[in-house]
This record gives sequence, structure tokens and C-alpha cells, in this order.
Amino acid sequence: MRLEAKVVFTPTDLARRLLQAEEIVAEEMGAALDDLAGQVERGAKRKAPKDRGDLSRKITIGKPAPAVRTIGANVPQAAPMEYGTRPHWPPVTPIREWVWRNRAKFGVSTRPQAERVAFMVGRAIARRGLKERRYLRASLAQVIQGARETVMLYARRLVKRVMGS
Repeated sequence: MRLEAKVVFTPTDLARRLLQAEEIVAEEMGAALDDLAGQVERGAKRKAPKDRGDLSRKITIGKPAPAVRTIGANVPQAAPMEYGTRPHWPPVTPIREWVWRNRAKFGVSTRPQAERVAFMVGRAIARRGLKERRYLRASLAQVIQGARETVMLYARRLVKRVMGS
């Protein structure tokens, strides 16, 4: 025994559905992009270096065009943390503050000790640069691996809406 299902549209019904299809495709594509961008944003926030949390709090999604999403952070440390840096002498004040916030990790109990450690950290950056952290690119790569399932979900929704079921 064979089971069949037929879908029959009148020419008027078919024309009406096709006219709506463009709008439905745009809506479902936008929803899929929002979903994927949200996944990247959440992953990047989890993977971002923490210290004070400025970086992870500032990771946001932009929507410069209907079919485009951007994920990034507008803080000075975003690019150096993502891509690393070449050797350079960094500004002393942020390093000094970072050492003082993490003084237990460094075994520091006084400001002069923190100053010496900050100088040594600065010198290490001057010699070796900063290692890349890849918090954003790693999150994007992870989402891309699972994107097929997300896209298929929205494709099924699109077909259901266009077909009217």
C-alpha cells in the first residue's frame, strides 16, 4: 500500500502565496541570522578574558543591513585580546591597575611591589607581545559547525509558512 499526499493550488492561490514568499523569506532569513548571531555573541562572552568584565559586557550584535549581522566589542582591549599584538611597550597605568586587582595571584601586598610586577609584565609584552585569545573567532567557528541545523530549522519554518500549513 502506498501513501500519498497531494497539494493542489488554484492559480490564484499559488500567485498569492508567491507574492507573500519574498516577505516570508526575508523574515525567516532575518530570524535565522539573529539566532546565529546570538549564538556567536553568547559564546564570545563566555570565552572572552574576564578581569573586570568590560570586554564581555561590551560584546554586542549590530544590524547594519537586513541580511547582515556584526558581532564585536567597542573597547580598546577588544582587538589586542582577540588578535594578540606584536612586541611593544604598553601603557603602564592599565597594567599597574590590573596587577593590583590581581595582587593575590602575583603575591603582591604593597603598591611598590605592584609597580615592580607591572614593569616586568610591560617588559614581557615589549619582548614577546600579547598572545591572541581568539574569543570571538573561536565562538564563530563553533557556531558555523552547528549552523546547518539552525538554518534547516528556519528553512522548515519558511516552507510551512509559504505552503500555509
